[in-house]
Amino acid sequence: MEHQAPAPLSLFLVFADVPDPRGRTGRRFSVAAILAVVGAAVASGALSLRAIAQWAATRSKADRLQLGVFRGNAPSEATIRSLLHRLDAAALDQATDAFLQRLCGGLAGKAMALDGKTVRGAREGTALAPHLVSAVLHDQAVTVGQVQVKSLGGALTMNAWTSTAPHSASS
Repeated sequence: MEHQAPAPLSLFLVFADVPDPRGRTGRRFSVAAILAVVGAAVASGALSLRAIAQWAATRSKADRLQLGVFRGNAPSEATIRSLLHRLDAAALDQATDAFLQRLCGGLAGKAMALDGKTVRGAREGTALAPHLVSAVLHDQAVTVGQVQVKSLGGALTMNAWTSTAPHSASS
C-alpha cells in the first residue's frame, strides 16, 4: 500500500495549542517556539537540556524564525528547563499525537516511532555521512517510511523538520 506524504507542517504550529503554564509577565518566547526548538534540537541529536540550548544558540536568525523565535537570541537552558518542568504533559502528548496522525495519514491509530540516524561508514571524502529519518510501526516492526535529510555536522537543517512558522512580530 502506497502512502502519499503530507505537506510539511511547522513545528511551531504543531505546538501552538499547548497551554502556557507561565504567568503573563516576563514571557520572551511562546510555548510553541520553545517546544519547536526542543523538538528540532532533539531530532538533530541533542540529548540534554544543555545540548538543546547550545544547539538553539548556534542556529541562524533565519532558522530561529522558522521555529517561531521572533525576538533576539534563542531560549536559554534555564528557560527551556523551567517550561518543561511546568508543562502539561497530557497537552504536549496530544499535540505530538496530532502531528504524528497528520504525518502518517492512513496509518492513524498505529503505534509508531520516528528516529534519525547518521549512517556510519558512508562518508565519501570530505562529504558528510548521510542522515536518515525513519518511521517504524511498533506492532509489526516495519519501516513505513524513510527519507534522507540534509545534515550539517550532526544537526538537521531546519527544512527537514519545518515549513515556515507564522510571520509575526512577537513570539
